[in-house]
Amino acid sequence: MEKNFGYLLSAFIIIWLGHLIFLLRLLYRQSNLNKELALLRELVKEKESK
Repeated sequence: MEKNFGYLLSAFIIIWLGHLIFLLRLLYRQSNLNKELALLRELVKEKESK
């Protein structure tokens, strides 16, 4: 019983870590996209003002 519990616990932790990393990567990608969009908007404004 103890061995099975250890396996379950480690599998659970590994799965959670995988989800956490996935979510963090999504958030990081989202913030990068927002920065790129802001830069693009500034470029468009500069072109329109010329």
